Amino acid sequence: MTEFLPLIKELIDESGEAFCLLDKSNIILHANPKMCALANYPCTEFLQLSPGQLFVPEINLSEASSEVISTLQQKGGTLPVKVKVKYLEKQGLILLKVQESGEVDYKLKYQKVSKDLEQFAYIISHDLNAPLRAIMNLSEWIEDDLGDTENEELMKFLALLKSRVMRMQGLITGVLEYSRAGRIKDAPEEVDINLLVREIYKSLDKPTFSLVIQDPLPVITTVRKKLYLIFFHLISNAIRHHPNDSGNIEIGYKKLGDGELEFYVKDDGAGISPEHQEKIFLMFQTLEPKDKVDTTGAGLTIVKKIVEDNEGVVRVESDIGQGAKFIFTWK
Repeated sequence: MTEFLPLIKELIDESGEAFCLLDKSNIILHANPKMCALANYPCTEFLQLSPGQLFVPEINLSEASSEVISTLQQKGGTLPVKVKVKYLEKQGLILLKVQESGEVDYKLKYQKVSKDLEQFAYIISHDLNAPLRAIMNLSEWIEDDLGDTENEELMKFLALLKSRVMRMQGLITGVLEYSRAGRIKDAPEEVDINLLVREIYKSLDKPTFSLVIQDPLPVITTVRKKLYLIFFHLISNAIRHHPNDSGNIEIGYKKLGDGELEFYVKDDGAGISPEHQEKIFLMFQTLEPKDKVDTTGAGLTIVKKIVEDNEGVVRVESDIGQGAKFIFTWK
């Protein structure tokens, strides 16, 4: 056994998988750095443990080769794992390969879905935008050729065609924005939300809308871009869907405990009837005729995705003629 031990240690140390090596008495002889990190133990402490202390239920090491689901007793927690037991008969050793189970499978599936969505969005962006641009160019050439024609009906149809192309391009943009919202990987940073919402407010077209901040908003450590997108869509929606050219937007928050905050964005617009309050969070859904509002309906869907990805919830309190108050939680 001793002559092969250095070589086996070297091989598993260079592996990207988590391995530990035992003798036939079930004493841990070696654990590679990946294994120690998975268990959250320094390697010197890890070697003092037994398989019975590490895995619950305890793994049956008497079987020549097996694969079992167990729970790794980490330092400070537990982790569902899949353990493969391999006997090295000639060397008189037992090799355990440990992989995360359950959560890791979910993450892999989630990553695949995200990758598929990203590919789908890429196809939409490149393969659909090209013919749309061609249709728009063609309609403009026809307009130029017609010159000052008196055929009002024909000009009306051309204008309608161009508006449909622009709407389709807007829908494509909405899909791309939704796809990107789930792939924000920016590092957390200190964010002054007072400055953030005022920056958004100043960037928007707002003829005579006023912004009121109830009490100073907090300064928190978070991914800035995610909160920016949430407040951008909520504030811009409040302005875009307001029945008048002027109105009031109010923003506030409260602490919920356990590091969780609850924010709200409130307007004094037309309001939303209770039966439509779930619909507004669906992709491409608007409550106004699509030809009368310059929006794709993706904004609130993006808000919902970002909030829920951060383990929060978003809801609306409203009724016809009473404005709308969008509320979301943030850790």
